[in-house]
Amino acid sequence: MKKLLIVLLCVTLLCSCATSKKQPDTENKNFGGTISVFAYSIDNLNPLLTRFKTNAQALSLMYNSLFITEQNLTFTPDAAKSYRFKEKGYTLNVFLKNNITFSDGSKLTAHNVINSLDMLGSNPESMYYRVFDYVKSYTALSDYEIEFKLNKRGAGVLNHLTFPILKDSDTLIGSGPYIMTSHIENKVVLNARSKTSTNIKTINIMTFPSTESMSNAFMTNEVTVLSSDFYQLAQTSTKSKVNKYEYISDYFTFMGFNKKNPFLKNVYVRYAIASCINKDDMINNLLIGYATPTNSPFKPNTIYHNLNKGDFEYNAEKAEAYIKKA
Repeated sequence: MKKLLIVLLCVTLLCSCATSKKQPDTENKNFGGTISVFAYSIDNLNPLLTRFKTNAQALSLMYNSLFITEQNLTFTPDAAKSYRFKEKGYTLNVFLKNNITFSDGSKLTAHNVINSLDMLGSNPESMYYRVFDYVKSYTALSDYEIEFKLNKRGAGVLNHLTFPILKDSDTLIGSGPYIMTSHIENKVVLNARSKTSTNIKTINIMTFPSTESMSNAFMTNEVTVLSSDFYQLAQTSTKSKVNKYEYISDYFTFMGFNKKNPFLKNVYVRYAIASCINKDDMINNLLIGYATPTNSPFKPNTIYHNLNKGDFEYNAEKAEAYIKKA
């Protein structure tokens, strides 16, 4: 299996800004500056209702979510304080922190979470809509407790309770580290609510008509943060003074076997073929090094990947031994 690397994704910015709110309320000497990020022509300023992932990620900087998904597929509570599964994992109770306030001073409660889920339910094109693959129904049991009835049991639902929590459907008021201060035809301006909530003072969300515009906008300094995969690296390789941040993405290439074929029904034949594939050579020569070999669809260095014990490194002698067994 090959995992492709993304140079920089705006969600990294989302995570860093969200977690920085937990820092002590002291003077932030690093506070200041402006960055510009890419978005499509804004179809909707509500991150729950926009059709475009880049827009939703940028606009989500104004909001908290119940949980934040980390790069190793674990999750971190955000607006949630704690949670509890019951009824054999088919019911989830989430308890909220009682000290999170919206930018207008009102408190974030379970009723705001319910309203946000209701809004999200009307937009199947949203990047957050997959939460309904897990959630069958939801109820506010109190101001700070929500009960979810689940279609699938287990903790997988927590990685999807990452949708932005809006105050209500009529305003774009959020509780996150940024507030919207202006919106003109091709730019949305977000400013930090306080010096302790983030290092970055101002974020400009610059809108463009297509993804093809993104690399050009980065090269001409219209945007200062670019989300890119290795196919696009060549377009920006001539630009000086660029900081690149790499991490393993969720994209992978895999080979599947048609086990209806009598020859491929034999497991040792499949083992032999797997042992004949030189993944390191493919990565170095075809993917210019931007991939990580793995034997499963799970990210390397995660708890899920560690459950996979298969050993299918390139080994011609082992492949020959498997053929003999077959």
